[in-house]
Amino acid sequence: MQQYWLPPFFKVTHMRKILLIVLTFISCAGKLTLAQQPDKNTDQDSHLLFSIYKDLFENDGGVASIISVPTYQCLTSITPSVEIVNYGSNILTNAVIGYFIDSDPPSFFTWEGSLQPGALDTIQFNTIQVSSGSHVLTVSIVTANGLLDINNGNNNGLVDFYIVGNSIAAPVYEPFSNFELPEGDFVENFDGGATWSLLPRSDQIMAEDYMLQMHFYYSNAGNVDEFYLKNIDLSGIADATLSFDLAYTYYKNSVVEYADELKVLASSDCGNIWNVIYDKMKDELATVPPDDVEFVPLFSSQWRTDYIDLANYAGSSDVMFRFEAISGHGNNLYLDNLNVSALTAINESNTLLKSLTVFPNPSNASVTIMFSSPTSDEPSVILSDLAGRIVYRGNLSSLDETIVNTSNIPEGVYLVNVFDKSTFLGCEKFQVIH
Repeated sequence: MQQYWLPPFFKVTHMRKILLIVLTFISCAGKLTLAQQPDKNTDQDSHLLFSIYKDLFENDGGVASIISVPTYQCLTSITPSVEIVNYGSNILTNAVIGYFIDSDPPSFFTWEGSLQPGALDTIQFNTIQVSSGSHVLTVSIVTANGLLDINNGNNNGLVDFYIVGNSIAAPVYEPFSNFELPEGDFVENFDGGATWSLLPRSDQIMAEDYMLQMHFYYSNAGNVDEFYLKNIDLSGIADATLSFDLAYTYYKNSVVEYADELKVLASSDCGNIWNVIYDKMKDELATVPPDDVEFVPLFSSQWRTDYIDLANYAGSSDVMFRFEAISGHGNNLYLDNLNVSALTAINESNTLLKSLTVFPNPSNASVTIMFSSPTSDEPSVILSDLAGRIVYRGNLSSLDETIVNTSNIPEGVYLVNVFDKSTFLGCEKFQVIH
């Protein structure tokens, strides 16, 4: 969970008071710098300046930390707590604390007690209902001992958090078609440094095609950055798989080499228990030879598709997926075309899967792929083996039919995935026998 300390928030009336004080302070300071010029008000100005500093240090509350707000959760309410500290020289006996979510109107909590200088106390606010998505909780000390707390440097704190919300039914396909993460996805960057971010794909002609980069090249060794996929309902499908396109190389020169690691974890209880379902690093993870130049994939041949069997989560109605990037200060990693789909549909009336036909099955010299497209676009087709190696990539013709030469493809079981630029459309399994 990241916490930040920002300039203060106040209601408009409070801002006006502070502005008056600041202007008065500037006026006094300006006159004091002109000490050579006699001024009958100099003593009064000096007294006011001293009074401001006196109040500043005698009555000074601050926000030490915000607690009880998880990084993410499935519940749509939070009950935040905050630690306040007495930074003043007087005993702190009361304070007004404001708090709000995002840009909502603030609520105010009146604290009473007895805090010696430097002492802490924990305050729990009322439960707040929050919608799904990313949010920011802001907390600020408004008054201390009945006086406006004008020491702005320690008054405020904020924390960002994420409400997971309801799951969406599989199949789910995410091609990262713009510069923002899809709704429901989020990133945790604990160290505040280089992390997951979206970049245009250099090997694609279409400008709206993006890829998710983990910037290992500038990430210190040991840093862990997490990308969360939106939670998914798998209860309506069997033989579910998670697939994604991957491009990566590690760093190597004549002296040293640094490699990174990618894990994928799954949870069916909103993150209470996470299970590792994928773990690769170095040569097993790499799609191209190592290099000491910062890696950006420029050609489709530098990508591969990896598949993860989700059989252990069959029937689960709310599954979260976490891509965990563990930095070895190596080289960059890229993800694209995340796809949670089924090899076989439980619901036989699924029109998308019914509209996909692959024949003959098994095939020898060629296989015909037919698909009745629900859109005017030409759907894309990817053929891959069960290890994720792509053997064919192309588009269906205007007749929604493609014939693929399989004479040079080794015998085995293959997957046909059909999708357009924004939606997964269907998947079928077929066999090649020579």
